Amino acid sequence: MKLNWGFGIFVTIVIFISGMLTLVYLSFQEKINLVHKDYYPKEIAYQKQIDRIRNVAELQESIKIETTLEDIKITFPAFFKEKQNKGTILVYRPSDYELDKQVELKLDANLMQVLDTKDLPKGKYYVKIDWTSLEKEYYFETEVFIK
Repeated sequence: MKLNWGFGIFVTIVIFISGMLTLVYLSFQEKINLVHKDYYPKEIAYQKQIDRIRNVAELQESIKIETTLEDIKITFPAFFKEKQNKGTILVYRPSDYELDKQVELKLDANLMQVLDTKDLPKGKYYVKIDWTSLEKEYYFETEVFIK
């Protein structure tokens, strides 16, 4: 059996098209993690976020964050003692939003909150604290590494 040029070109085109269709199929199966699912509305309301960050910058003391092998210790300044502090703490994983952990702000008598990190994989996280104290809003964010 003798093969001619036409048959060779046909086989090459069929292999190429099959490969392209396979790549398209695989690309649609890929999981895409956006930074946030609702990133567009968050960007529109960012001026309010800038004001919250400015409120934290005006404080005389800063929030202290300490990471250990088992937990993250967050300590608030003495300014917030005996004030109604309401808010949330988000431990945010930039590479996979499904690993984010959000808890309610509940400070103890020493203005400290401890977050358990045993169930979180090792890696880079951001601790984002969003709270209100005496009707003034605050936002603090810092990078931590869980080892």
